[in-house]
Amino acid sequence: MFTNAGQLTKSGGSVSTISSALANNGLVEVAAGRLVITGDVSGRGALQIDAGQTLEIGGAVGSQQTVGFSGGNDDLVLDDAGAFSGRLSNFGAGDRLDFTDFDPGTVTIGFAQHGPTGTLTLSDGTNEAQITLLGQYAASGFRDRADGTGGTLVTYTPPSESNLNLAAHAG
Repeated sequence: MFTNAGQLTKSGGSVSTISSALANNGLVEVAAGRLVITGDVSGRGALQIDAGQTLEIGGAVGSQQTVGFSGGNDDLVLDDAGAFSGRLSNFGAGDRLDFTDFDPGTVTIGFAQHGPTGTLTLSDGTNEAQITLLGQYAASGFRDRADGTGGTLVTYTPPSESNLNLAAHAG
């Protein structure tokens, strides 16, 4: 097991890999390229994806981990999304969630807001995942499509103010 209690920054090269479980009680930052963590991520830490970079996680992620997006075409690739118990912060326009184990031909997505957090739910008949997002989102802003490698890509585009007002008065 690899242990991080401070700050670990992936700052160079195209792909770097942590080929074990990660006990993260600090900050892991993807400042350049792609960081792949093949095992589970535990602890009470943060995983930060800087603008335009990619974090891929192969195992489970504990509920005390927060993955932060920087709001600029950031990618989070989850190879075992059903085992993701962490939280996402600052997920927004241009960012992408790649669920590699969800069939894009049969996937359904849903979203429910619960006060200051929301839950994004995916199911494809075989797999199910519930992802907690910190902040305010609208269900109509989430879109899914094939990722080109057999998985499902989810994006978010905030609805316009007028669409939010129409939705609020439609019920």
